[in-house]
Amino acid sequence: MKTWVTYMAALLMGFATCLLFGEYTLATDFFSAVSSYLINFSVYLFIPVLLITFASGIASLKKDEAGGRMFSSMIGWSISTTVILSVVAAVFYYFFPVKFPVTASAGSSLAGIEDAANMIATEAFGYLFPTNPLDLLSNVSTFLPPAIAIALVLGLALKPSSDIIRPAYTVVNSFAEVMYRITRTVTTFGWLLAYTSSSWFFLSLYQEKTILVVPEFLYKIILASVGVIFVVLPIIFWAYTGFRKNPYRAFFGSLSNLTIALTTGNIIISSLMGESVTRQNLGSQKRISSTAIPLFTLIARGGTAFISTLITLMLIQGATGQKPSIAICLIVSCAMMLTSLTASLFVGYETIFVIFLAMKLCNIYLAGAEAAIVALLPLINGIGILIDSFISNLGTIVGSVYVGTDIDTPYSDTI
Repeated sequence: MKTWVTYMAALLMGFATCLLFGEYTLATDFFSAVSSYLINFSVYLFIPVLLITFASGIASLKKDEAGGRMFSSMIGWSISTTVILSVVAAVFYYFFPVKFPVTASAGSSLAGIEDAANMIATEAFGYLFPTNPLDLLSNVSTFLPPAIAIALVLGLALKPSSDIIRPAYTVVNSFAEVMYRITRTVTTFGWLLAYTSSSWFFLSLYQEKTILVVPEFLYKIILASVGVIFVVLPIIFWAYTGFRKNPYRAFFGSLSNLTIALTTGNIIISSLMGESVTRQNLGSQKRISSTAIPLFTLIARGGTAFISTLITLMLIQGATGQKPSIAICLIVSCAMMLTSLTASLFVGYETIFVIFLAMKLCNIYLAGAEAAIVALLPLINGIGILIDSFISNLGTIVGSVYVGTDIDTPYSDTI
């Protein structure tokens, strides 16, 4: 059975579970614990997958001198989507303003968020200069750049430029196939995680009750997100591919890891599945998926920038009682373009930290009103990661077009 069927069924079952057990906090705790275990287990699998597939992909790209075209397309795609989506969020809010609702966490102290941001930044800086390789590997699940750098060096050294190197290249390439077998298995049986995480996702939102009391907020968030996914991103995608590829078919083929992205809010597990999805369903070569997906988790954060811009402007209106001017909207969107580059430091909590850093950058003070985000973080962060994941998946197709290896996968061959 195709994954889009099993994942959509899991999502509906999660919603039905919410309707049945919505009043029981014990159910929320149970599904939170189970989904957290499955997420952590899957994230740990990403460590060997990243190290081996990324090195293999770099070696293959260097062998055919295709790395320049690949990386130029990635950088252009990442910058374009981040800038455009940030501006789109500001413009959408200006014409369809709505204030951020009061939630159970509104008015809470932000000292904990500031302390956490400082601690995470300090630890991340320390990871760039590791003294213990085992300590470095143990933190790959939350900070990818050092591991990517190691895999990059290994991949460059693996270029099969002589007879003595070719056997090593072949072995690593074979191990990469083993890793892809793992990612395919995780994707195939990921409906179990989709069910538990979607149950927790819907239960947490139901018990918060805010979106039930203030439905206008939810409607406009969904409207803006749907517009980005089905209008804005396809237009950018067509501009890069010359209308050669179908972005809506790519969305359909990406439903499995996009579902996981929404309900878990974790870009790493979405990327684990994304490597398999982009290769099996979207026609991307193994070397393209292996290199693009990990790098996009660092630089292609247009979805996080989009939702962060939208939420920040709603917070300003909610705290001040006035709609920000178009100038303030654009200033906030520019700040989000910059702070979204730090999103990879805060896996699972990207939105709240990106917003916090942008407000510091713009010297915006809302007397604790921004703490209202915490109660709705599963929804807000989930939407941002969903869009980030779709940007990554489309970016692999863009890279394939630039390298000249893009194909259309028959439906019968998709997973």
